[in-house]
Formats: sequence, structure tokens, C-alpha cells
Amino acid sequence: MSAVLPKLIDLQGLKVEKLTGAGPGTATSIANGAAGNITITITSPGWVIDVAGIPSITGIPAGLVLAGFTYSVSPNSITITVTLYNPTAAAISVGANAVSVIVFAVIR
Repeated sequence: MSAVLPKLIDLQGLKVEKLTGAGPGTATSIANGAAGNITITITSPGWVIDVAGIPSITGIPAGLVLAGFTYSVSPNSITITVTLYNPTAAAISVGANAVSVIVFAVIR
């Protein structure tokens, strides 16, 4: 199904594009017993109307738990904030551009 989505275009000129991105921009440490956020910004080839889905977030280092994510849309980009929780006894570092995300975006 995912191979079909990027080819959909409606009568108003809207289409679904598969976009990818990686982050954080610099290495980020998540303290033990705490949650921390990383952000990933994806530039769009068109005007972003909305996000149709986020089917994949990969590259989270061992020991960290994906606690959730949010996204915001601007005309030319999508910013995804990934919240990671560290239940271990030591801080864990998330390397620069270690986490990848796939987004299906509705664009004009």
C-alpha cells in the first residue's frame, strides 16, 4: 500500500508524498530516569497541507523507549518532536542524525 500512496493526486491538485528525515541535528544525551525530546525537521517539495501518517521512526538507541511524538506543519516543512524515555541507570546519547522518520504528507 505504501508504494501507492505517493502517486495519489486528487482533483484539487493535492497529492500524498513520502518524505524522510533524520535527527537530531547534534548529539543529545537523555539522562537516566528522565525523558528528553529530539526534533527532526523535514523540508517539503511543496506546500504542506497536513500529515497523512508517520509509519516509521527508527534508529532509537538501545535502552531508550519511544514515549511519544508530536508534529507541526508549516508551509514548507514538517517538524517532528520525538519524546524518548531513559529507564536505565546511566545517561544514553542519541547521535547526530541517528533517528530516521518516514512521513506521508499531503501537499499542494
